[in-house]
Amino acid sequence: SGSASISFIDEYGKESSTNSLSAGEVCGLLVLSGLSGRDYPGSIISLTDVEVLYIRKDSFFQWILQYESVRNYIFQGLLDGMVLMNNKLVEKENDPVEKRLIKLILELHSTQTAKIYFSHQNLATEIGTAREVVSRTLKKFRILGWIKTGRGWIEILEQNKLEQFLCDTVTE
Repeated sequence: SGSASISFIDEYGKESSTNSLSAGEVCGLLVLSGLSGRDYPGSIISLTDVEVLYIRKDSFFQWILQYESVRNYIFQGLLDGMVLMNNKLVEKENDPVEKRLIKLILELHSTQTAKIYFSHQNLATEIGTAREVVSRTLKKFRILGWIKTGRGWIEILEQNKLEQFLCDTVTE
């Protein structure tokens, strides 16, 4: 159960979010990392309370060979994860920062209580930009009266205005 964000750390130490996981999804990068014996150069951050199933490598191989349903589930999860990762990269290339930030805020709002507890740095990592850019953009939304912010939290005041902004950017 729960949701988590997967990030990658490049050779210069820059961290960027590559994917997110919801309940029941397979973390393809960790599966492949475990099977290859290589450490994954990144991290997983839980966005909500998370329950994780870890399987020993020898048991995993046995289940893959013995149970078609497990094999299909894992391979479908790997494929789905790669498609999602690709979509997220395309989105980062094409969508403006404001749109990516609003989408993330609304997504986090749907999984958390009235207040979203997420640092500006974590938001920046998720949408692939600098913390300063996130801070300026949140300030803009705050001045418009769409959100309220504090240290480490955001509260949505005008969800319909945020959603309208997303619709307006699609039609431009």
